[in-house]
Amino acid sequence: MPIIYRCKKCGYILSVFSNIRQTYQGAPTPTQLIKRFRGRCPRCGHVLSTPSLDDIVIQIRKRGEIYEKAE
Repeated sequence: MPIIYRCKKCGYILSVFSNIRQTYQGAPTPTQLIKRFRGRCPRCGHVLSTPSLDDIVIQIRKRGEIYEKAE
């Protein structure tokens, strides 16, 4: 099951972590992504912030359903 990080404002996919074995470090934290994008969404310029527990959404994908890939 992939971990998808999206912009709160425009829904742009900032990062997709699709495989546990993708890196030895594991999934990036929200703080690491904020640093990577210099604190702003590359599409809309919205200021990125660390999510609260209310911002985290867990959804189950149907088999064969495809998510939008990051550009």
